[in-house]
Amino acid sequence: FAEKGVMTIRLGNSLSVLPPQRVAWIPPEITHRVTLSNVVNYRSIYIDTKHYPGLPTQYRVWNITPLLRAILEVIALSPWQEMVWDEDSRAGHWLSVLWDELAEVPMRNIELPFPLDDRLQHIDFNKLPAELNIMAKTVGASEKTITRIFQRETGLGYQAWRQQWRLLKAIELLSEEYSLMEIGLQLGFANDSSFVQFFK
Repeated sequence: FAEKGVMTIRLGNSLSVLPPQRVAWIPPEITHRVTLSNVVNYRSIYIDTKHYPGLPTQYRVWNITPLLRAILEVIALSPWQEMVWDEDSRAGHWLSVLWDELAEVPMRNIELPFPLDDRLQHIDFNKLPAELNIMAKTVGASEKTITRIFQRETGLGYQAWRQQWRLLKAIELLSEEYSLMEIGLQLGFANDSSFVQFFK
């Protein structure tokens, strides 16, 4: 997690945006790439899951409460090599509080799966995806075919997928402190009030 800024996390063919109000768990052995944008005080903790077998085996995102933030700070800044981490130690109690808090805090994962079809590999998360009729001309497939590909490979029709893209991009831009008007324009809205209505 980070106190400020946003992390964009790519996991296989899906994308997740992590604003400062969220904390992510990436299980071991999962290939991923994290891009940081205006991030301040990024914290990362590595857990040996052999010692804690009950941890999630899939990517998870939770809201970050004041207690969760405080305990993560304490753990992240502790001298790991010098600490005793068994259950009866002070550091072990920190981990117990961490697991208890994660069990109670609501999960808030918003992921954007990307299609794997070769015709759609040029889509760039940094640019607003085109309207369906323009996408069809660019890709050289019918609107119906594109919608079917997106439905099959992402679980969303193209329009729903594009809206999900706009939502994730809006979270990223809001975390970077752009004005509502700037964000609305970047995401293809006629004005900031249209964007606000969409985001709500």
